[in-house]
Amino acid sequence: MSISTLLQLPVVMCETATLVVFFGRFLGRKYNSKLPYILSSALYFVLNMTASTWFKEFVPLLTPLVCFALSLTLYNGTKTQRLFYSGLLVAYIFVAESFVMVALTFAFGRTMLEIAQMTTLFYLGAYSSKVLLLILAFVVSGRRKTRVKPVPFTYHLFLLFIVCICAGLSVGDMVLVAASGEPATLMHLLFETAFLLLSVLVFFVFEKFQSYAEHELQTTMIEQQLAKNELLFETIESQHTEIRAIKHDMVNHLTSIGVLADNGQVAELQDYIGEYIKDSQAVMSPTITGRPSVDAIITEKRLFAEQENIRFGIVFDELSDVLVNPVHLNIILSNALDNALDACRALSTQPERKRYIELQLKTEPGFLLMRVSNSSPEVSTNDGEFPITSKAEKNLHGFGLASIKRVVERNRGVMFCEYKDGEFVFMAQIFNSKVNT
Repeated sequence: MSISTLLQLPVVMCETATLVVFFGRFLGRKYNSKLPYILSSALYFVLNMTASTWFKEFVPLLTPLVCFALSLTLYNGTKTQRLFYSGLLVAYIFVAESFVMVALTFAFGRTMLEIAQMTTLFYLGAYSSKVLLLILAFVVSGRRKTRVKPVPFTYHLFLLFIVCICAGLSVGDMVLVAASGEPATLMHLLFETAFLLLSVLVFFVFEKFQSYAEHELQTTMIEQQLAKNELLFETIESQHTEIRAIKHDMVNHLTSIGVLADNGQVAELQDYIGEYIKDSQAVMSPTITGRPSVDAIITEKRLFAEQENIRFGIVFDELSDVLVNPVHLNIILSNALDNALDACRALSTQPERKRYIELQLKTEPGFLLMRVSNSSPEVSTNDGEFPITSKAEKNLHGFGLASIKRVVERNRGVMFCEYKDGEFVFMAQIFNSKVNT
């Protein structure tokens, strides 16, 4: 094994570690198993070492290509988010390498060409740039180990644009030093330092933008939830109004029934009772769970399903003793059923597909279990939680499951989503206890 190969080993190892840290912290792993990440890291290590030995002209292209390939296949987030963080890492690679090379020419008084011809000094620079890149990855990612925040694409584009400008200026400064045939001056080093610091500082400005955007999204989510609750309350109020009307008319109905019975008008009596039952069922919930608010939601969603020829089934336990905050329970149930209805509506152009929704509400000692399964177009999920939306305006969707997740966690529960064989399944398990709104 040659000296160059030995010197290249720590450089490639450091760069591989940087990719794992950067994407793992910002995007989160898509798979629970560590095997795909171990294999991909090993493959990249072999490719990089091979290219460094036999195809050195392709080394500058290898890392950017691997960045995009890894982010798109092994990590979470929308495609836009994964492309964004790939581009961000590539820009940081160029900034780190340019800064280190200019710093070396200034510190040792050598030209770029001389450094390239000095094996030890060249690999010292290469290793230093990878260490600097790893430090940058830790600095900008902090202790983050959660998935990327769902902020609008324009915020990502702004940061990427600024960092790419910094990278371009940094590389341009290095090229000027190389073209001059002289060692870098203090001014060149100061320029490189400024570009490096700006590329990092702008990221923290971006973090502020993220917080602002997240606040806007939460506000929109709350407004949507309030609109749903308003519709639900209007439905309940309408039902109560009709029930009061039925109660008011009960005396008249009983009088009419009594007259028909006394006169022996059996056929007319049967018709009258049949019409009365039909009118009553239109406003009385056929599902009696023991929780009126739950009955109202189920009745409303089942009515929507029946109007669109979607089969709606329900299996439930008595819920009158459930201690879960009724507002929390309604948020989970209404959003889960709304998502199921949307999925079934998306199959309206596929008449061969059966459209159905199955709701299960089960109680176990200390827990309430909720399960909604429905026919659905193909979707992908992140770690068993959030499906990746296929809608064009991704930032304006997904609030339903976000609301569910927030409420489930407040009730010390867990949720799970899965798509398999044309069926989407949502499950939540929450503690059967009182939690303040």
